[in-house]
Amino acid sequence: MRLKCVVLLGLVLLAGCSKQAVDSQAGVGTPGKEEIYFVMQVITVDTGTVHIPITQRSFSGITVSKQSDGTQTMHQRTLWSRQVGNGSTSGTLGMDPDDTDGKQVLALLASGFNVTVDKDGGVKEIRAVDQQAFSALVQRRPEAAAMFTPQSSNAGLRPIALPDRLSVGQEFTRQDHAGSAGAVGARMRVTALTDDVAVVDVQVEGEGVSGGGQQAIRRQDGMPIEMQFELRREAKDGQPASTVRLSAINMAQPPELEIEADANMYRINTDFAKEAFAKPPFSAPSDDASLYRLITEKEGELAPWMLSPAALDQIDKHIYFGALDEHNTSRPVIAIGGKLPAVSSKEVGNEGANGSDADRFGPFVMAQLHKATLLDAAGRELPGLTTVPVHAKIMFMDEYRKTELDADFPFRLPLQTRAEQLTSLETLRLDIGVEAYTWAGSETVKVGAQSKDNAQVRIKWTGPQRVTLEQNRTPFGTRQGKWTVAVPVDAEGRQIPSAIIEMASYLDNSDSPRQEDLPPLSWSHRTLPINQDIAASQPIAALQLRHYNWEQLQRQWNLRNARNVPEPGKQGGQ
Repeated sequence: MRLKCVVLLGLVLLAGCSKQAVDSQAGVGTPGKEEIYFVMQVITVDTGTVHIPITQRSFSGITVSKQSDGTQTMHQRTLWSRQVGNGSTSGTLGMDPDDTDGKQVLALLASGFNVTVDKDGGVKEIRAVDQQAFSALVQRRPEAAAMFTPQSSNAGLRPIALPDRLSVGQEFTRQDHAGSAGAVGARMRVTALTDDVAVVDVQVEGEGVSGGGQQAIRRQDGMPIEMQFELRREAKDGQPASTVRLSAINMAQPPELEIEADANMYRINTDFAKEAFAKPPFSAPSDDASLYRLITEKEGELAPWMLSPAALDQIDKHIYFGALDEHNTSRPVIAIGGKLPAVSSKEVGNEGANGSDADRFGPFVMAQLHKATLLDAAGRELPGLTTVPVHAKIMFMDEYRKTELDADFPFRLPLQTRAEQLTSLETLRLDIGVEAYTWAGSETVKVGAQSKDNAQVRIKWTGPQRVTLEQNRTPFGTRQGKWTVAVPVDAEGRQIPSAIIEMASYLDNSDSPRQEDLPPLSWSHRTLPINQDIAASQPIAALQLRHYNWEQLQRQWNLRNARNVPEPGKQGGQ
């Protein structure tokens, strides 16, 4: 049973769903370059008395190339997968590379599949790269052969080639034969359009299948950036009714929320904002002085959450790794963790801060992983353990802990990794870029005016005591930029006590027919600014804009094995 679940997840979902992401391509922006996709599928089976959800998560690497005859070849390999539900867990980490079944399936997943797609988007062939492992598996499990036919690969909803000319509101349809689901019709409508991306809303109707979703597609080559769907299947042929929620995202731009964020998590975030802005002092001025405070940092000091370049060199001294024995895994899993010491403003570059206990906090770390290397005690790279960064965005305030069982663990080891290969692991080297801040000066902007020093800032003067500072987001991986903090002042230049909410803008999808089931696309969030909403205790005469330059500084963190670290420093291996 475990074998069939893993085969279904690793080979059909990825060679199907991720393949579907390729069917629509008229070409690719970077031929031959592997792109990492995260896929999450929640299947809820309605037995009549209970609803049983099963969640499948996976990473795959996809490489697409276009042939001279107009066909496309997509190579897909599985990097990691995990399934949880109905009281059990399974996945690639639970498969033993020395077991006969496990060896064959892992060989198939690791080497991958080649999917040939014709110029009209039809699947011509799905072929295992490791034909020997595939033949051995089919001989032992004949039902596996049916999973890799062009008909079975069409079982999901896939994007199609976009029309050459597009406009917002434009609609187009298509008809497919989706395996056992029979004929399925899809109606698509363009809801947003940029020079690079088309966002389409999709409605699906078929024989016992209905639902819909949305997807963001690169216009250049038809490659999807992100998709979200919910499909409902009626009870048929003795099989109970079920609902499938499917999300997939290209990890070149990681999701804005947590990687596993669903509609409920999105509502929690948006409800917080709505509630905060619906009451004083944001909805109206308040006489309650406790609602306002002064910003304690002086001009020229870093904000409390900002890391100075000097502080970066201390971070890796407090982060460790360990190899943990876990239930249902064939080998120990790597864990990374640590708790940064509380530091005062002075310790992160704020020389004028008082460093009192009330002013102590953990720094905010925003980093990008470029490479992870496993080393032995002599500093030699462990053979056969080349890693692949998958969730390269690492972000935490003062404490971090992730294991290979987590979807947002930053990298993946080869699927066939064995326990004995990890016994000599002593150092985990992370080549990483971390954001650091430096003071860049200030300017005073009177009511109604805009910044002259930061073109990425827009000021909305919404009332005598209310103002919003909007700043553009920067794409993940950007190496440098500028950030601005606004301080309200009176006519004499003295700071005014204020309440401040700083958060990313959100999309109000309360009128969407699917808002209970699907959150908006992360791509849509990336087009929105980050806001500093300010409510002052008295009328604002001007804003003092404090500017900071930030840069992604490249560092090499050499994390020690927690088993070699004396207490109380152990974090990663506990």
